[in-house]
Amino acid sequence: MFELLLRPEVQHYIRQHAHVDEKAWLLKTREVFGIAPRLMAQQMAGLRKAFNKLPSWASSENIVYPPALNLEQTSSEATARFKASVVTSSGGHQRGVDLTCGWGVDSFFLSEPFDAWTCVERDPDLLAMAQHNHHQLGRSNIVYENTSAEAWLATHKARCDWIFIDPSRRQQGNQKVVSLAACEPDVVRLQDTWLNTAPNVLIKTSPLLDIRQALRELAHVKDVFVLAVDNECKELLFHQVRGFVGEATIHACHVSGKTCKETSRFSFALSDEQSAMITEGAPLRFLFEPNAAILKAGAFRQVGLRWGVQKLHPNTHLYTAADAIPLFPGRTFEILESVKPDKSLASRLPNGQANILLRNYPLTVEALKKKTGVVEGGDLFLLGARHTGGVSLWLCRRL
Repeated sequence: MFELLLRPEVQHYIRQHAHVDEKAWLLKTREVFGIAPRLMAQQMAGLRKAFNKLPSWASSENIVYPPALNLEQTSSEATARFKASVVTSSGGHQRGVDLTCGWGVDSFFLSEPFDAWTCVERDPDLLAMAQHNHHQLGRSNIVYENTSAEAWLATHKARCDWIFIDPSRRQQGNQKVVSLAACEPDVVRLQDTWLNTAPNVLIKTSPLLDIRQALRELAHVKDVFVLAVDNECKELLFHQVRGFVGEATIHACHVSGKTCKETSRFSFALSDEQSAMITEGAPLRFLFEPNAAILKAGAFRQVGLRWGVQKLHPNTHLYTAADAIPLFPGRTFEILESVKPDKSLASRLPNGQANILLRNYPLTVEALKKKTGVVEGGDLFLLGARHTGGVSLWLCRRL
């Protein structure tokens, strides 16, 4: 099904037009090299997105890209490589299975250390794309089965070392869902079945999922990975280990999108977070905002205790200290002065500009801009927050 797309002149055309507006291109194009314009536009848009999302794939020849929705749902190279590191660091690597292969990005990276890997996908077109791309990228240890996760589990009794599953998080009409019960396949119902098949299971879920609720529904979870890339929370990973009894460890992990390397990890137990006591205090010289993974993980007290900083307010997830902390896992701001949110503020800023960050503050960003005349931009920051002494707006610089 890909023969026409793989012709050298077609691949050259796709690369030459990867950065054009494909919607405008479609309006004035009827056919290219005998290929339907919509399929060509799909390839052009896919390659353009892959330059940032999957750079190693984008740099390879003859990769076939799926429809926009499938590409949107697929893992980035940074998150796929992280999952591969989780699997590589524990358990055996003789045989593994991806029960929801999709376009095959996760499987490509996960399969590397295994003697044999199986891709299960019920959409034949996506499975064919995955198989083609894997072979194009040099992976030869994968077999492909066009079936559902439920059917595969029901008919395959052979044991394996790892199962990976990324359940669909969209209902009819492309409405996103964030509960395990609304996912397909039903991971809660199937978990006993796959834990009888493999001692290790890695479940990928939406970053919007409630971690505590998921832990009440999933058995034998040893580790939970909250994964953020460039300070944006991307996904949650639940590692089930057959027979594990005990409390799961939560790992708030931050990865660089550019290098695909993990830059920080903050690990804790929910019971420790619940019992921890943290001091609250007035703002000092430096303010600290934990990265997105820590905030999603809910380590609000633990991060303060671990780094010896005070919390500004019970409901404000900003911390303060008299001295800078170079390795703090997040952003650090130095307070230059406290300012008033009035029309005089813009005239005191270079070009009337500042980046605006508001945390538990009574005004929205737009309302503050209207009240002060400040335009977003520049090198300085206006940081507004509620603290134990009231509400303040500070002019800051970011370290």
